[in-house]
Amino acid sequence: MNALMLSCTKATRLVEKQSMDGLSANENFRLAMHTAMCSACRRYQKQSLFLNKALSIHMNAPPEVFSKKNIRLGFQTRQRIQREIEDALEKL
Repeated sequence: MNALMLSCTKATRLVEKQSMDGLSANENFRLAMHTAMCSACRRYQKQSLFLNKALSIHMNAPPEVFSKKNIRLGFQTRQRIQREIEDALEKL
């Protein structure tokens, strides 16, 4: 059973993947199981959806513009953001 359970880190990655690329049936099931039991990840999922919608409104573009890899950050920017997230997670 533990093999089916995701860590919060993996769950948040799937939340972001869900909005960008979509999830496989297995990933969707595992994320749904995790968020059913984890209020923090459930809240993160709702906040992520809210931010994507708010960004699309602010940019006067439909939400689809911000999914399916239509917006790309530069490599260095992605690495900087990833480092900052990992540093923040280590401090928790």
